[in-house]
Amino acid sequence: AEKPSFRAAFARRRCLIPASGFYEWLQAGARKQPYKFTLTDHKMFAFAGLWEHWQDQHGNELTTCAIITTTPNEVVGP
Repeated sequence: AEKPSFRAAFARRRCLIPASGFYEWLQAGARKQPYKFTLTDHKMFAFAGLWEHWQDQHGNELTTCAIITTTPNEVVGP
């Protein structure tokens, strides 16, 4: 709601983004190690999201979306 690029979508174009899991990356020396998070029963869940319909600089119509994130909890944070 604070950034101008998301303000209109936050007010009018909210959505749910289905997922079966997501990755977080942990720095392991010189490389990053992916960790996949899923529900224990492996069911689908949804992220809160925003969507937007716009035209790029070449006049192409695009529909895009963004997942809304927050501070990680004690499971994902470390």
